[in-house]
Amino acid sequence: MRSAAARVSRSRLVGPARAMEILLTGQTFSATEALREGLTYRVAAPKELDRVTDELAARLAAGPPIATRFTKEGVNESLNRSLDQEFDFEAYAQTTCMMSADHKEGVQAFLAKRAPVFQGK
Repeated sequence: MRSAAARVSRSRLVGPARAMEILLTGQTFSATEALREGLTYRVAAPKELDRVTDELAARLAAGPPIATRFTKEGVNESLNRSLDQEFDFEAYAQTTCMMSADHKEGVQAFLAKRAPVFQGK
C-alpha cells in the first residue's frame, strides 16, 4: 500500500482516477514525463539544479511571510473546506494581511519603486 502522503498528493495533482492508476501499477516517470503529467511544475538539468533551486528559494524568502503562510494554508486546506468556510478563511486572511506592517511596507515600496523588505509583522 502506498503512503498516505503519496495517495493524497497524487490525487490532488492529477485527480483520483489517474492517481489510482499510477499508485496501483507502480508507474514511474522520467522528469519530462512527470512535468507533462502534472506531477511537477518545473524540471532542471542536473548542472542547473543548484542555481534554479537557489533562485526559487531567494524569491520565496523575499516574499511576504504572512501572506505566504496564508496562501500555503489556503491551498493545503482548500479541499477540506466548504465554500462558505473558504470565504470565511479568505476574509480573515485578507484582513490580517491588510492590517500588517508588511502590507504597509509593500505599498510604500511599490510607490517608491523599490523592492520591499518584509519582516513578518
